[in-house]
Amino acid sequence: MASDTGIAMITATKTKAKVVTPVKEEVESIPAPAPSSPTDRFIAEVTYSGGVTLNMGNYESGRVDVSLRLPSAFNPTAIERTYQMARSWVQERLAQEVVALEKDRADR
Repeated sequence: MASDTGIAMITATKTKAKVVTPVKEEVESIPAPAPSSPTDRFIAEVTYSGGVTLNMGNYESGRVDVSLRLPSAFNPTAIERTYQMARSWVQERLAQEVVALEKDRADR
């Protein structure tokens, strides 16, 4: 990955009677952390993903998945910093999506 931006993917589905229906699919560009030094290049990738399935009642479930892939310089410090950024971003975004799914469940 030569770019200095990452790709975020957010998907949400509902399942009823074993039929899965897509509810939401988003793709976003996310800026990668800046290189540690001017000589660092983006030649590694870090991916972090998370997902949650909720019982929506009436034999229905909702699922949301969030994934973020970011470029990173190829050194342990940069990879760890990129991993921590990706992890934090995914966990925060997943929490927002779960709140929306829980609101949908409560509105029924």
